[in-house]
Amino acid sequence: MNLELNPKLLDVVEFEDSSLGTVVKRTGTIVEAFGVPPKAVLIEIADSQGVPESIVTKKIEDIQKVWEAKPTSEQATPGEAQQYFENGILYLQNGAFGRAKEQFAKAFSLNVDLRASLLESTNILARKEKLDAAIRVYGLLLELQPEYEVARENLAAAYVQRGVKHGRSGLLDQAIEDFKSALMLRPKRPGSLELLQKNLAAAYTHLAVQHSNMKLYSEAVGYFVFAFELEPSDLTQQNLAIALIASSVPNTESGSQVPGEDFFRQSIQMGLTLSRCLNAYGATLAHHGRIPEAVRALERAVQVDPKNEMAMKSLETLRLEEPPGDLPTGLTPLEPREMHVAEA
Repeated sequence: MNLELNPKLLDVVEFEDSSLGTVVKRTGTIVEAFGVPPKAVLIEIADSQGVPESIVTKKIEDIQKVWEAKPTSEQATPGEAQQYFENGILYLQNGAFGRAKEQFAKAFSLNVDLRASLLESTNILARKEKLDAAIRVYGLLLELQPEYEVARENLAAAYVQRGVKHGRSGLLDQAIEDFKSALMLRPKRPGSLELLQKNLAAAYTHLAVQHSNMKLYSEAVGYFVFAFELEPSDLTQQNLAIALIASSVPNTESGSQVPGEDFFRQSIQMGLTLSRCLNAYGATLAHHGRIPEAVRALERAVQVDPKNEMAMKSLETLRLEEPPGDLPTGLTPLEPREMHVAEA
């Protein structure tokens, strides 16, 4: 192999690796040199997408340089734009975001078209669901090119994708933060803002259902209000109406008769039928262990509407199970939707 006596930070080198039992040629980037003059180097090995995989130490005599990180000058020429860009990529791969930003700024000042290359590399990260890395690079690109609308759209899309993943994992607070971050970018793609509002409403709805299941009804109502304000649809309105019924149950007297229509007036005005109101009331009573009252409420729900299958099934459950599990109140969850990245 060729002897390299003066390796530099970010030089790309080739070396033989026998760590897996067979000798193969590997390529990596120098991230640190040891000794003056250097006698050994620390090399970072990345995968085909430039994501770091491992770090190895090699002696100088065991490496061969295949690309040299050239120093940049103060007086740049257009022909140096590609060199600045490649330096920026190498800094990114090594986690040196500040230095990468400096190199990309110089590259874009000489050739603004290079921003599309960085965008596409970041799009690949997003498609592979390496969303933390994609969000960071989209953000860097947008800092350097605030008018680059595709970068803004794709940063919002990456936040949405990560938010959906958080939501599906039950990490609702993180999902809400990601959806809010996307919303604050105000993407201009048709339908983007509406999708973001629906996703935030979905996250708040799931959070509200969680709190309702924990008998934290006041908090649940608050989250349902947030969902309704973001997505004032019939569905979110009816969820709020059901939550208002559930929040009223702890304040009703034990052993009292089944409430009449006046008790549910607000929820009926918000779109629920009397039978659905009675079902929500009965299911919540059962959740509090007030089984005889729950049975009476559900019997009344079926009497008012013999086609109310939810109330019939809940009534059957109460009569057969001891103790019963949680009964459905009629709350309907909303599912968030992903937003995909766009090409340059």
